[in-house]
Amino acid sequence: MAILMKATEYAKKLRDIALNYKTLYVMGCIGSPLNVANKKRYINHHVYNQSAVRQRMINAATDDTFGFDCVCLLKSVLWGWSGDKSKTYGGAIYATNGVPDVSADGMIRLCKDVSTDFSNLLIGEALWCRGHIGLYIGDGLAVECTPKWKNCVQITAVGNIGTKAGYNARRWTKRGKLPYIEYDAKAEPVVPPRTSTASSSTSGGYAVGKDNEETCYNFFTQVMKLNVAASCGILSNIKSESGFNPKALGDNGTSYGICQWHKTRWTRLKDWCSKNKKDDTTLDGQLWFLKYELEVHYKTVYSTIKAVPNTEQGAYNAAYNWCVKYEVPANKETVGANRGEYAKTLFQKYSGGTTSSGSSVQQTSSNVEPAQKYDKAIAGRYKVNARFGLHIRAGAGTTKKSLGVLPYNTVVNNYGFYTVATNGTKWYYVLTSDGQLGYCSSRYLKKA
Repeated sequence: MAILMKATEYAKKLRDIALNYKTLYVMGCIGSPLNVANKKRYINHHVYNQSAVRQRMINAATDDTFGFDCVCLLKSVLWGWSGDKSKTYGGAIYATNGVPDVSADGMIRLCKDVSTDFSNLLIGEALWCRGHIGLYIGDGLAVECTPKWKNCVQITAVGNIGTKAGYNARRWTKRGKLPYIEYDAKAEPVVPPRTSTASSSTSGGYAVGKDNEETCYNFFTQVMKLNVAASCGILSNIKSESGFNPKALGDNGTSYGICQWHKTRWTRLKDWCSKNKKDDTTLDGQLWFLKYELEVHYKTVYSTIKAVPNTEQGAYNAAYNWCVKYEVPANKETVGANRGEYAKTLFQKYSGGTTSSGSSVQQTSSNVEPAQKYDKAIAGRYKVNARFGLHIRAGAGTTKKSLGVLPYNTVVNNYGFYTVATNGTKWYYVLTSDGQLGYCSSRYLKKA
């Protein structure tokens, strides 16, 4: 196979896409500019892109945004991608330069010196886990395109080496040398310019974190003086309500913000922010309003939250009470229990520990129904055994919205949560390696 470029050049090209281009995760998209024609094309091209959530994301993208998925990012650069908005594939020429159109799993099979040992990684090596692939750029960092975290081409830490301040981390399964790349053990890392790891501060006396979740955590601990457990209880709820998006709309346009304040409470948010010279559309304005609302309108909730012990169980109690008394969703007790379990995981993250089981637990999102039942005995890793793939859905039953199709032999995790459909079939609440949550019929899953 012909060598197309040096490893440092390849890594720089991918890093440049992550840092200097607007991108979006679109399954099967080969670096195409997301103009009207390409949006329609890729929504029709792959069932994953046809879920209501993904369609909204794709249709909301501006035409200077480029779509990629994980392996298409690597392939498109090898095919000559140049960021040309006038070209169907952004300048890439499909399946050229001796590089075949293969999946992420197919790409790692083409690699040389494939290993599970992540010591002495070379710049430009492919990083792989089932159904997903990225590229090592040095200094413990990788470039990958994933719907997880930022939902785009992004720079992340290689968790096998260690975490890095300011970066999300992923643990990979294998690494290998792409046959089209010339490797150099002495090459310098092509990492982003180093910045101070210290968080910047706001005028309100709390530090801005690397993302909205961390900024919320800082506000709760530094301004509201809550302990870790109480803060994680609130974080779990905000994650489910809005994904920490201060401009999130819900309930057919009647709820708004990080806590999805509904109707009169949304009006109260706008009025309070106007009176106090805050912007009701920003995270800062909404955090200060949240504090005000607790102090004036939800005093009992505030007292309960402040009193929880700084333990896993305290995080659970905080999340549960916040859910049933402050958020008050449908099926509030079941939803509260689910959010309480996730708060335990957040507590371990922010307190520096690990859960007693060593694993993550259920986290619901606004477009996926909460699980109705829990049975520790069913928890574990499962493989898809449907030959033509298995839908992952927003709820239990074939009438629920499809969030995508998982290929045969895809491995998913279940942490004991499930819902029984009207026909009596158990639908397991599962988590994919790319962070997608949803339901799969237990009839087409087998223990891995």
